[in-house]
Amino acid sequence: SAANGAAAASVVDPDGSGEAPAMAVKKALRDAGVGAEAVDFVIPSSYSIPAWDRADAAALDLAFGGKIPPVVPARAGIGDCGAGSQALDMVAAILALKHQTLPGGALIESPIAGLRIPTETVQKPLNYGVVLMAAMGGQNSAILLKTYKP
Repeated sequence: SAANGAAAASVVDPDGSGEAPAMAVKKALRDAGVGAEAVDFVIPSSYSIPAWDRADAAALDLAFGGKIPPVVPARAGIGDCGAGSQALDMVAAILALKHQTLPGGALIESPIAGLRIPTETVQKPLNYGVVLMAAMGGQNSAILLKTYKP
């Protein structure tokens, strides 16, 4: 896992470059010794606010060198739960890895920046998932999760 901070100008006007959250993802991958190409899916912040969703897309593009894995917007079906949102995102990622299933994106009509969002539930081998949180106050964290294989 990794974290950093970069103050946003306001909650409605994030830094659209995505540099700070991308740095958190890259650091989490580097610390784990895992290449970006090994990540099977990512759960982004997914505020459903266009400026913030574009900032997430920019961060993922930077973090994954233009080869963004499937994006699972876990909060699309339940909404934003403030400070508890990342915990819910973690649960979604853990369940995806446990059941080797990418959940379909609920209520997704037109993904930002052409992100690959599964519309149907897909069973497939999953080894790594990243949970990215780019908070409106400028705090960023990325957590890399791995499938448990006893």
